[in-house]
Amino acid sequence: LDVGMLAASSPHPAMETRIAQDPTYYQASQLDEMPKKQWESEERPDFPEEAHRENVEGHATLELWIDESGDVRDVKVVEESPPGFAWGKSADAFFRARRFDPAIKGGRAVKSRMQYRVSYILTDLEIAPASPQKPAE
Repeated sequence: LDVGMLAASSPHPAMETRIAQDPTYYQASQLDEMPKKQWESEERPDFPEEAHRENVEGHATLELWIDESGDVRDVKVVEESPPGFAWGKSADAFFRARRFDPAIKGGRAVKSRMQYRVSYILTDLEIAPASPQKPAE
């Protein structure tokens, strides 16, 4: 019996199996592993021109929605100070152009929601997670 012939002449259509996606964006405290940046430490957001001209330092806190592939899907500026210097706009543009290794929960890549704080210091620029580094046990 030729199995190939049976499959070819079968009147039943092929069935496509879909894997259910988890729509949840998990917070840091719910993750086994945090998302990890995929860019060089030297890469930094642009210092807003007006702030640099006026020698003003500031910061922006952003919430990032990172999908299970590590792509940044959305960015929300949570806070920026002092106002009026486009700290959030600069940090938003930076993160939207970056990728992460995705967060891990239960041994699989999941969507995550993380907060990052970008400090604009005239001599340097610091980027650090605003969320806890490791989930509480």
